Amino acid sequence: MHIAICEDSSMDMQHLRRMIADYEKKHGEPLSSPDCFSTGDALLAAFQPGKYHLIFLDNYIGEMMGMDVARAIRERDAKTAIVFVTMSPDFAVDGFSIHALHYLLKPVSETDIEEVFHRLHALPAPKQPSLSVISNRITTEVPIDSIRYIEVYTKVCTIYCTQQELKVYTGIEKLLEKLPEKSFLRPHRSYAVNMNFIQNLDAEGVHLRTGEVLPLRKNGRTEVRHQYMEYLLSQDSE
Repeated sequence: MHIAICEDSSMDMQHLRRMIADYEKKHGEPLSSPDCFSTGDALLAAFQPGKYHLIFLDNYIGEMMGMDVARAIRERDAKTAIVFVTMSPDFAVDGFSIHALHYLLKPVSETDIEEVFHRLHALPAPKQPSLSVISNRITTEVPIDSIRYIEVYTKVCTIYCTQQELKVYTGIEKLLEKLPEKSFLRPHRSYAVNMNFIQNLDAEGVHLRTGEVLPLRKNGRTEVRHQYMEYLLSQDSE
């Protein structure tokens, strides 16, 4: 879980980091080391939609108001959980306008952090993106994350998923139009592969974590490897 803290008091920032670390140790929940920002401008410059699951935001950050920073975040991301941390409860009502997860008064206690994560885990799980296809005259919603690869042969595409295989009478290009371009690689004209399942690429082909090996076209291998390396770098930065 990726967390950010925006706090202009170094003492309060370190205290909050310790509280989060103590929670992680107590509950065994994997949390990334929080990204810390001392100004709202710095947070907004680093912020990208989906980058953080949880943001702790001081309501007074230098010359900026935390509420203004929160509104700027909400304009770009409606899902990131925001928790205000402040000395005064005066702005608690304003937090409802940006759907704040919680509003904590300093000094933050262990009980406060417990409540934050309790509320966070109680939020509805986001709907997993899916691919709608017609197979055997039945419309099926296929979770995109479950697709290992797609193979086309004589105008029939077979979608190989973790739990099933589906045959659809649709061109592979039409299917790829509905799939996230950043996640799927076209190593061969007859295949498209979910890069999350790739173990490695070599002269023999595309090796999947399931043990399967897909062919790698001779022309354009450098381009294929470059696209896969860009995908790996994007995963490391998330």
